[in-house]
Amino acid sequence: RKHYDAEIAKKRAEYEALSLSRVQNHDHCVRFIHTMQDQYYGYLVTEFLDAVTLDHYYERVRLSEQQIKFIVGELVLAVEAVHDINFIHRDVKPDNIMLTRLGHVKLIDFGFAVPLGEHESLVRSGTPFYAACEYLEHKAYNQSLDWFAVGMCTLQVVNRMGVIKKLEPTEITAAKSKGDLPNIIQASEDKYEDCVDFLKLILGDCANRPCDGASLKKHPW
Repeated sequence: RKHYDAEIAKKRAEYEALSLSRVQNHDHCVRFIHTMQDQYYGYLVTEFLDAVTLDHYYERVRLSEQQIKFIVGELVLAVEAVHDINFIHRDVKPDNIMLTRLGHVKLIDFGFAVPLGEHESLVRSGTPFYAACEYLEHKAYNQSLDWFAVGMCTLQVVNRMGVIKKLEPTEITAAKSKGDLPNIIQASEDKYEDCVDFLKLILGDCANRPCDGASLKKHPW
């Protein structure tokens, strides 16, 4: 068992370094610097970010819809960059989204990132609340898994900011498990209907969910 766990950890570290090195020049992904190792440990060095996590930020700052759209837009660009190198991040969540002092997004923690073609062979990891049902139920999944997580992050923020009618975490979890999440999301005002439409699109079932960033970037919201 220990040998098996060590092999998994080694493979994850390799994928983390590989994925970061391939997106290192992207504005919205944490910049990779180098790796090194000693007799006992391996080390991954990234840039220092003078930033806070998204969940820390939105719990303390009142965000307008325009500010939320800006953050989500940059997050879409970050996830798209990961997909462009044929990887799946698998752990997109507010804890792994940093906001710099200038308000720009940096996606971090590629520890569960995995290349397409090998993603079904590794143990499924990540944070269940942000994961799509097909992933939690050990069904086939693809890069749309990350888009669902982007939708869950967006839902968390707009739910707190009053853009949609208030939903409790237990309601969200229950509706997600039934495949009914899009149907319980309602705008708090008519002017937020585009946001709700975006959420219904990105939080839909795997067959109808976007698999690339292009369709999301064309959405009116």
